[in-house]
Amino acid sequence: MARLFHWPSNLSLASLLLISILLLSFVSSSLCRSPYSSCLRSCHHCKEMYGHNFSGHRCAKTCIKRKGNFKAVCTDLHSIGPFLDLASLVDYDWAESNTV
Repeated sequence: MARLFHWPSNLSLASLLLISILLLSFVSSSLCRSPYSSCLRSCHHCKEMYGHNFSGHRCAKTCIKRKGNFKAVCTDLHSIGPFLDLASLVDYDWAESNTV
């Protein structure tokens, strides 16, 4: 007698479950991103690059004030100039740090 309903095998059930989990993870991560996330990430990246010479909280406040329509480009002094402590960068003695 022929079966009318066929359960998928364990392998196909596992692959179906894996594919659905992957699809849900991609969909949920793209939906959770706010318009501020890219801006805040760029501020964090610049803070990691420049350390205490970069005012990360002021950069984050600018992101919030401009509703995410700002991106700090760490290599562009015009975009990050207001957040850099240039006096401490000028006083830095490069000769002392390059000794081996």
